[in-house]
Amino acid sequence: DHGYIHYQICIENYNIFNNDLVITEVNLVDVSSGKYEIETNEFKKFHICLNNLKEKCYNELTEEEQRYLELFMTDEVNKLKKIAGENEIMKKVVKSLESLSGDSEVISAYEKEEIEKYAFQVALEEKKQEGIKQGELNGKKTKQIEIAKNSLKENIDINTISKITGLTITEIKNIK
Repeated sequence: DHGYIHYQICIENYNIFNNDLVITEVNLVDVSSGKYEIETNEFKKFHICLNNLKEKCYNELTEEEQRYLELFMTDEVNKLKKIAGENEIMKKVVKSLESLSGDSEVISAYEKEEIEKYAFQVALEEKKQEGIKQGELNGKKTKQIEIAKNSLKENIDINTISKITGLTITEIKNIK
């Protein structure tokens, strides 16, 4: 521990978090326990959603800032060249983007990262749904047991309790 904080800034033209924030801070968390505890404060990740930026403050940007924003949001070379116009810096950016877009190693790494992000989001949603279902089942089982206990106290027949609660006769006998 050297007291350093590592920052990662992801600029995206899609909304991975389905919110209206321009910048979303994401912590590195341990999901294995199901408690989603922050693993470390030495790593900070920020996602900048260009679509939300465009919606929130596009009219407040200067013409040049709007062009830079469009540069990041456009994925067609001809549009990029048109946006760059005669601006030498923007032309260099377009040339670099064009070069990178033809590099199969870069594309493969990018696609792998996108697939991993998507798989993580799907797994997270599945775990969330699984937790909700498990909670509902636990709650239902607890209620069934509570009803069975009360019914046993009232000396109601075990077969009737089984029909009412959905518990097996063995489960009801184990409650006694």
